[in-house]
Order: sequence, then structure tokens, then C-alpha cells
Amino acid sequence: GFCRVWEGAETLSKFLMADAGRVRGKKCIELGAGVGECGLVAAAIGAHVVLTDVHAVAENVIRRNVGTNGCGDAARFGADAWPRSARVGRGS
Repeated sequence: GFCRVWEGAETLSKFLMADAGRVRGKKCIELGAGVGECGLVAAAIGAHVVLTDVHAVAENVIRRNVGTNGCGDAARFGADAWPRSARVGRGS
């Protein structure tokens, strides 16, 4: 399966966790989210996040990771957020 977490994603995730106020309550978009690590971290600390990637990744990887990480009810896929994307986080 697809499970590559890039070093840059690990670094950005650590940065976000160290300074949660930078994104808490803000709207964020992760382009080419892959497994969605940065977006999931941002959502976990209170950001309103849209995760995007190509259709196959959005449908088969991001959707599963959003559900696995407790964002299932807040996740939406489709044109209402961004074509073939997942929307996660608290609020609108």
C-alpha cells in the first residue's frame, strides 16, 4: 500500500505542534496531501483543513486515514470542499 511520509511532512508537523496557535481556528489546505500527516496534525490542533490529492489517493488513502484518526464525521469528499478532497477539522 501507499504509506510514504516525507521528511518535510514530519518537520512541518513538528513545527505545527510546537506552535499550535499558528493554525488553530484557521482554514488550511494541504495540496498533494498523500497520507495527510500535516493536515491531520493541523486538524488535531484545531484547524479547519481541506486535504487534496489526485483522485486515487484521496479516495483510497486520505479517506481511510481521516477515518482512522477520528475525523470520520468531519470528513467530506467532493466538489463542496475541493474536487475529490477530504475536509477535516472542527467547524466549517
